[in-house]
Amino acid sequence: MSDRAGLVNRRFLLLVSGEALSIIGDQLTRIAAIWLILEIASNLAAVGFW
Repeated sequence: MSDRAGLVNRRFLLLVSGEALSIIGDQLTRIAAIWLILEIASNLAAVGFW
């Protein structure tokens, strides 16, 4: 087997792409929570306590 065989494996590609989407989703959730706190409290100090 060559070194590139792992990169061509469909299961591996699904795992890596799923993990990447999960990381992006986690970061978007963090941004949305900060945005929500700013909308509700209208106070930057409230974000610091989160």
